Amino acid sequence: MPTAHHQAIDRLGDGLVATAWAPDGVIEAVEPGNAGGPFLLAVQWHPEAGTDPRLIEALVAAASAA
Repeated sequence: MPTAHHQAIDRLGDGLVATAWAPDGVIEAVEPGNAGGPFLLAVQWHPEAGTDPRLIEALVAAASAA
């Protein structure tokens, strides 16, 4: 992942669940803990700078379905 940590999540907000971590234990992605609802995925990296298109594809698919 194209990432450089100079800030990080300290505490998750209500209803959020950590779903990705860096090797040093820093939370790198959070999603809603409940199933369904609007598309929500917060990341601590630059997905547009990487080589894995899945996050951007999921955003486009969610926006297209709205």
